[in-house]
Amino acid sequence: MLHLIDRQLIFCVSFQREHLFKTHPMVDRLSAALVSVFVGIEMTGQGVEFEHKFRYRQPMYVALEYIWRIDSHRDALKVFQISVSAD
Repeated sequence: MLHLIDRQLIFCVSFQREHLFKTHPMVDRLSAALVSVFVGIEMTGQGVEFEHKFRYRQPMYVALEYIWRIDSHRDALKVFQISVSAD
Protein backbone atom coordinates (compact mmCIF):
# COMPACT_ATOMS: atom_id res chain seq x y z
CA MET A 1 0.00 0.00 0.00
CA LEU A 2 1.31 3.41 -0.93
CA HIS A 3 1.99 5.88 1.82
CA LEU A 4 0.60 9.40 1.65
CA ILE A 5 4.03 10.81 0.70
CA ASP A 6 4.31 8.30 -2.16
CA ARG A 7 0.86 9.26 -3.48
CA GLN A 8 1.68 12.94 -3.32
CA LEU A 9 4.93 12.35 -5.19
CA ILE A 10 3.17 10.34 -7.90
CA PHE A 11 0.55 13.08 -8.27
CA CYS A 12 3.25 15.75 -8.47
CA VAL A 13 5.22 13.86 -11.12
CA SER A 14 2.06 13.19 -13.15
CA PHE A 15 1.04 16.83 -12.95
CA GLN A 16 4.50 18.02 -14.02
CA ARG A 17 4.60 15.62 -16.96
CA GLU A 18 1.15 16.66 -18.13
CA HIS A 19 2.04 20.32 -17.74
CA LEU A 20 5.24 19.84 -19.75
CA PHE A 21 3.51 18.01 -22.61
CA LYS A 22 0.74 20.62 -22.82
CA THR A 23 2.45 23.97 -22.19
CA HIS A 24 6.12 23.81 -23.17
CA PRO A 25 6.97 26.50 -25.77
CA MET A 26 8.10 23.83 -28.26
CA VAL A 27 5.18 21.46 -27.67
CA ASP A 28 3.72 22.07 -31.12
CA ARG A 29 6.81 20.49 -32.69
CA LEU A 30 7.06 17.48 -30.39
CA SER A 31 4.81 15.01 -32.20
CA ALA A 32 6.41 15.39 -35.62
CA ALA A 33 9.92 15.44 -34.17
CA LEU A 34 9.36 12.27 -32.16
CA VAL A 35 7.99 10.38 -35.15
CA SER A 36 10.79 11.68 -37.39
CA VAL A 37 13.43 10.43 -34.97
CA PHE A 38 11.61 7.11 -34.59
CA VAL A 39 11.55 6.60 -38.36
CA GLY A 40 15.09 7.90 -38.73
CA ILE A 41 16.36 5.21 -36.39
CA GLU A 42 14.69 2.57 -38.56
CA MET A 43 16.25 4.02 -41.70
CA THR A 44 19.80 3.86 -40.39
CA GLY A 45 22.20 1.60 -42.25
CA GLN A 46 22.19 -2.15 -42.18
CA GLY A 47 25.29 -2.08 -39.98
CA VAL A 48 23.07 -1.30 -37.01
CA GLU A 49 21.65 -4.45 -35.48
CA PHE A 50 17.92 -4.87 -34.92
CA GLU A 51 18.46 -5.04 -31.16
CA HIS A 52 20.20 -1.66 -31.15
CA LYS A 53 17.41 -0.04 -33.13
CA PHE A 54 14.82 -1.59 -30.85
CA ARG A 55 16.69 -0.42 -27.76
CA TYR A 56 16.89 3.14 -29.12
CA ARG A 57 13.19 3.22 -30.00
CA GLN A 58 11.83 1.47 -26.94
CA PRO A 59 11.52 4.61 -24.73
CA MET A 60 9.76 6.34 -27.61
CA TYR A 61 6.89 3.86 -27.46
CA VAL A 62 6.03 5.14 -23.99
CA ALA A 63 6.19 8.77 -25.10
CA LEU A 64 4.13 8.14 -28.23
CA GLU A 65 1.50 6.27 -26.27
CA TYR A 66 1.34 9.09 -23.73
CA ILE A 67 1.05 11.94 -26.24
CA TRP A 68 -1.57 10.02 -28.24
CA ARG A 69 -3.91 10.50 -25.26
CA ILE A 70 -3.58 14.30 -25.55
CA ASP A 71 -5.94 15.71 -28.17
CA SER A 72 -3.56 18.38 -29.47
CA HIS A 73 -0.77 15.84 -29.99
CA ARG A 74 -3.08 13.28 -31.58
CA ASP A 75 -4.30 15.99 -34.00
CA ALA A 76 -0.70 17.05 -34.74
CA LEU A 77 0.26 13.43 -35.48
CA LYS A 78 -2.66 13.12 -37.89
CA VAL A 79 -1.68 16.35 -39.67
CA PHE A 80 1.94 15.18 -39.82
CA GLN A 81 0.86 11.86 -41.32
CA ILE A 82 -1.16 13.64 -43.99
CA SER A 83 1.72 15.98 -44.85
CA VAL A 84 4.19 13.09 -45.10
CA SER A 85 1.77 11.06 -47.23
CA ALA A 86 1.40 14.00 -49.63
CA ASP A 87 5.17 14.14 -50.24
